Amino acid sequence: MKKYILAAALLLTACSQAQDSSAEPALPDVSQTEISQGSETQSETVTSSEGQADPVSQIAAPLLSHKSGFYEKGFMLEMTAPEGCTVYYTTDGSTPTVKSKVYTEPVKLIDRTPEANFLSEAGGISAGGDFRPKGQVKKANVIRAIAADSRGNISPVSNATYFVGIDKYPVPVISLKTDTSNLFNKETGIYVLGSTYDNWVKEQTGNFEPWQAQGNYSMRGREWERPVNFEFIDGDTVFEQDCGIRIMGAASRSATQKSFRLTARTDYGEKNFKFPLIPDNERSDGNGNVDKYRSFVLRNGGNDHEFANIRDPLLQDLATGGDFETMQHTPVVVFLDGEYWGAYTLAEDYSDHYIENNYSTDKDDAFDDNNIIFLKKGGIEDGKEEDIELYNEMFDFITSNDMSNAANYEKASTMLDIHSYADYLAVSLYICNHDAYYDNNNWAMWRVRETGDAEKADGRWRMMVYDIDFSSGIYDGNDVNINSIRQMLDKKPSDINEDGDPIRDPVKMIHSLLENKDFRNELVNSLCDMRNISFERGRAVDHLLEMYDVYAKLIPDTLERFGPEWVLHGGADKHFDDQINGLAAFLDSRYDKFPKMIGDAFDLGNTAEIRISYDDSKGKVYVNGKAVPSDFKGIYFADIPISVTCTANDGSEGKKALQGCREENGKIRVSDGAVINVTF
Repeated sequence: MKKYILAAALLLTACSQAQDSSAEPALPDVSQTEISQGSETQSETVTSSEGQADPVSQIAAPLLSHKSGFYEKGFMLEMTAPEGCTVYYTTDGSTPTVKSKVYTEPVKLIDRTPEANFLSEAGGISAGGDFRPKGQVKKANVIRAIAADSRGNISPVSNATYFVGIDKYPVPVISLKTDTSNLFNKETGIYVLGSTYDNWVKEQTGNFEPWQAQGNYSMRGREWERPVNFEFIDGDTVFEQDCGIRIMGAASRSATQKSFRLTARTDYGEKNFKFPLIPDNERSDGNGNVDKYRSFVLRNGGNDHEFANIRDPLLQDLATGGDFETMQHTPVVVFLDGEYWGAYTLAEDYSDHYIENNYSTDKDDAFDDNNIIFLKKGGIEDGKEEDIELYNEMFDFITSNDMSNAANYEKASTMLDIHSYADYLAVSLYICNHDAYYDNNNWAMWRVRETGDAEKADGRWRMMVYDIDFSSGIYDGNDVNINSIRQMLDKKPSDINEDGDPIRDPVKMIHSLLENKDFRNELVNSLCDMRNISFERGRAVDHLLEMYDVYAKLIPDTLERFGPEWVLHGGADKHFDDQINGLAAFLDSRYDKFPKMIGDAFDLGNTAEIRISYDDSKGKVYVNGKAVPSDFKGIYFADIPISVTCTANDGSEGKKALQGCREENGKIRVSDGAVINVTF
């Protein structure tokens, strides 16, 4: 890997512009030299077993004269200590101690952007080589302050971020503050290649791709979580809390801009983030909005981080309405220790706590997090180790028995939510997902251990959608022509993985269930619904354009900050626009091609276009359990009946006038040009 060493002149310049004695010098390349926090700050920090500063008394934290936010001009910041106390503060994001700078007079806060770049000059954070921005990145003033008395009692930390001379963003801004060594130290830093890479690369005998490299950033578990102060700033609204931070993701961990997972713990202070981080994030059970989070993620775009950067949130938005979990989200801009760190998508984080926060009620404690089993890629993420047997029991029953037998299929339906399963397969197949469940990648399920009275507390496994950006033509424009359904049907299941370990290949369960005609019909209708409702051409492109209006103000700057170089050759704005146009072309063309793909894969008969009309001010109409607009049209298959239900606002059932179709046993058999008019 190519090494980088900063010139001594740059190092001296950065030192001369530091605002206080605890600020660090400019970062050398961590591939050669260890980064450490300023010695005065690090040496005196009192830490717990979790690496967090321990408050020693009930002294009140210092009061700051200004609130975190955006300021057109510089100003003098005053810090007020409790009587008999002295204020100590830092301006580099590090934890203040009694060895930090002493507050003696108001601190002048200015536009720091012209100062030499600091963190963005760090090297050794990607095996693919280091990218450094060509100009000065935006910089905010970060203040962290404590009060201490003559007996050594120390207050909690006051934290604030001031954006002076920086234009406001159209989205919330997140300020992350932590000791630099937590991220960039060669031994303990979670953001770098570090010593883990040095040891790993010595064992390699052949070539490898950058994303395959193992570095400090590849490490997982509580040992690789670090303390951080998190601030959420949205206009006059400021929410701030201490929490833990980890690197998250798979291959995208090797990117220069990495994704983060932030977790609330009592070790840091609060057990939850009790704040509506995601606007209008409705609970999965429909009973109000989610108002607390145990954890959430700041996502760099995953596979899409060098391309459109919006695939995962866009596709999850469009898929919402299917019978599975999706991660709600909101775009944000992140500053790290005062330095611009680009645009991210703040998204929900699947866990047992996620299920509890989306389903728990006072009347039914079945959704207590201690009763939730969360399974990811065939392994227990949350729950008891022995809970894997509940999954194995379900998998083995379905794959070892004839699912064309009605009794066997009925029993399988008590173990697996069949409708959720079919809908989940349909979304991946429609978008041509290359990291899909049927590839044994990026899949998750959940269930309760002990059942309750609530609808989804019945002990059945249900599906969860996440990380679906390796799809929709991201690397190959021919994706739009790939019949992913046929590929799934033709896929040969395996009993071992690439490491030779035994596995329960999801394809085996899919093929077994498809032996049952009812499941086959269920999947066909889910595939049609995905095309006709979720990814309806106008709906999909309209939502893409809505997101473009926001992300176009964020992503080009992020590309300028993080590269890579090849995306900047024609300009960051043009690159982003080209990617959005490519994604729009996929959505448009896939819509046209998909019905034939379904028919070819399952050797089906004629398609039939159906229209439904109703007054949506008086009620709602549902096709196969999914709400449809008031002037709906969609393509289904004449030999597979669909379900059409209609509910008035007062709860009564609507009346259907059928033209060109007929109703049999609660299902509707359609023919081409059929029309259903609903009145309430």
